[in-house]
Amino acid sequence: MPKRNKTSLLAQNHLAGQILQNVLLERKLWLQRMLDPRRNVEYECGHPEVVTCEDYRHLFLRGDIAARVVSVWPEESWAERPIIFETEEDTETEFEKAWNALEKRLRILSTLLRADILSGIGRFGVILLGLNDGKPLSEPAAGVNERGEPEGAPKHDLLYLRPLDEGLVTISKLQTDPTNPRYGQPVLYDLRFEDQGDLKIQSGQVHWSRIIHLADNRTSSDIYGVPRMEKVVNRLLDIKKIAGGSGEMFWKGGFPGISMEAMPNADEVVDFDTKDLKDQLEAYMNGLQRYLATVGMTSKQLTVQVADPGPHLEVQLRLISVAIGVPWRIFLGSEAAQLASVQDMRAWNRRLHRRREDYLPPYVISPLLDRLINLGVLPRPSQYIIH
Repeated sequence: MPKRNKTSLLAQNHLAGQILQNVLLERKLWLQRMLDPRRNVEYECGHPEVVTCEDYRHLFLRGDIAARVVSVWPEESWAERPIIFETEEDTETEFEKAWNALEKRLRILSTLLRADILSGIGRFGVILLGLNDGKPLSEPAAGVNERGEPEGAPKHDLLYLRPLDEGLVTISKLQTDPTNPRYGQPVLYDLRFEDQGDLKIQSGQVHWSRIIHLADNRTSSDIYGVPRMEKVVNRLLDIKKIAGGSGEMFWKGGFPGISMEAMPNADEVVDFDTKDLKDQLEAYMNGLQRYLATVGMTSKQLTVQVADPGPHLEVQLRLISVAIGVPWRIFLGSEAAQLASVQDMRAWNRRLHRRREDYLPPYVISPLLDRLINLGVLPRPSQYIIH
């Protein structure tokens, strides 16, 4: 190799090594800044490191935007009710008659919408199937074996469906047999019901054959999904700060304060009656009195400072809409959705169609129909179609 080329190559390698060393040093300094407690962004912003299921449930029940985050995908997905049928012929089959009667009596599709919403508060949700078999809920229901396969030909009637979120459900036992098709799936659940007035329903264990398990946003687990609020919980807390601070700011700043100051040029020392001054101010601010009678003092109105929270709220809402994959105007509601661009609507419709095809039929509707068929609640069809 010529000497000049060899020297040039060494120089290039030396320069590349210096660049790599500088990049690694900058990354090390960046990590040190991020890990420095004095620069802990989450701590300074008041964002919790751990968020429990009860925290998510509280946000859903008390948070307006949090409830929208949880319900926007289910509500839009179920806006068009699915049609379930066995054949495309005009004559109703026995399966179609039984399904239509069951849907009319128990409003199953509406219950599935509720369950879809509730399952997104935490990591999963369940639907309890109330059967008339007379057995305790902890015992298996006849019609399916422990492998989840149809067994026998039972005849059951469905009395009720109860959707519950994770806050009311605990998985107490899992299938540990690796040769079982249900390996890693729940075997027993612990359910508790919320008090409904004076009616207190006892909680207890329930066998999996009486449960339909729902888990949205699944990643590495088949029984636990990612809560819909997890990605945006910091934004939801920031919105509470901005909205709550806005109300407090208007409450304190909308009515101007008053500063009471002693007159600097007074020739003699004035003995102030603080109790009388307090009574005067309370009568002026809380009553109909429109004057202040003071001696040796002057009153000044403090400048009102009320900022517009709109731009700050809009930033947070836009970040949430990006994180959950919902166009900004659609996330705000129907009136704003009418102004959404054509590109936004096309992208949104594609995402919505994917959820309607890839999640609702295989993971919500079909598991319920298959279970009802195996338990003898519905007659076994040659096939069924979910449109």
